[in-house]
Amino acid sequence: MQFAWLGDADEAVQAVLKAAQVQVLPCRDAHERADQLARAWLYVAPEGDSLDARGVIEAMATGLPCVARPGTVCGELVIDQLSGVVCPRNEDLRQGIARLVDAPQRRRSMGRAARERALQRYSRHRFQASMLLAHGLSPAQAPRPAAPPLRSAFA
Repeated sequence: MQFAWLGDADEAVQAVLKAAQVQVLPCRDAHERADQLARAWLYVAPEGDSLDARGVIEAMATGLPCVARPGTVCGELVIDQLSGVVCPRNEDLRQGIARLVDAPQRRRSMGRAARERALQRYSRHRFQASMLLAHGLSPAQAPRPAAPPLRSAFA
């Protein structure tokens, strides 16, 4: 098993990650992050600020259960024992990771719940509806995208 840090890290953080045997995988864009997340078993959320919430939401949308600390932005996104594990202490964090690694079925069911939560709360459709409501418009008034062209199996 291997742990990886997705994205950039300054020299001080890289030194800590190297000492912990955590691989640094620079991801230049959302496609590279999605590719790396698709290979993962779970996502351990940093204790950072709201900028780190994007990583949790991307991981959840990919179908990964997340392990996070309470009292953080990331910890607020995860529903404990449904879409991941919220751990109050460092030793709980290690145990939460170990329990998910050892339970593939639980990992998959939490990942499905995480994906569903991300799609329901943070999808483009949800964002569009909230913007319309903020401007006093009904989401039903939103323009509908054109239907994709039908493709023939014989074309």
